[in-house]
Amino acid sequence: MSSKIFFFALFLCIISISHQASQFITQSCEKTPFKDLCISILGSSKAVDLLSLIKEALEITLSYGNGVLTSIPELQNKATNPHTKVALKYCEEVYGNSVSYLNESRKAIEDKAYYDLIAWVTGDISDAVSCEDALTDYPGTLSPMTAVNTKFQQYSAIILEFLYLLQKQNY
Repeated sequence: MSSKIFFFALFLCIISISHQASQFITQSCEKTPFKDLCISILGSSKAVDLLSLIKEALEITLSYGNGVLTSIPELQNKATNPHTKVALKYCEEVYGNSVSYLNESRKAIEDKAYYDLIAWVTGDISDAVSCEDALTDYPGTLSPMTAVNTKFQQYSAIILEFLYLLQKQNY
């Protein structure tokens, strides 16, 4: 009988923690400029504090950035416009830098180097904008990366907002 009570109590605790995490995610995402996207990428998170949420958002953004980076050579092969090929080479460079900074962010977050993180994530947003600008700079060219650049900027903006919230919490 006592084991049934124990498992029932454990079940209630798990449900309570899951509800708290879900509520925390929703409340945190509501403070970002991309609430719906934030909830869609972090909605299944079990994070109940900003630091854990930032770590998860960084991992998701890193994974996305790696995916973008590995897709660029294929776009270069398909490109027929010489300007687009050059611009894609530039994009490959800036996404390589972004992925490198996102990798370094793991250590920076453990070291509580939040200013570094803010600088790097802001740089990631600027890099995605620069990539898009390079692709559309030449008259009559269309960017094959508009959607991915936009999404990468949005993911980064979500992290940036969480970092600002964490800073406010710590000061």
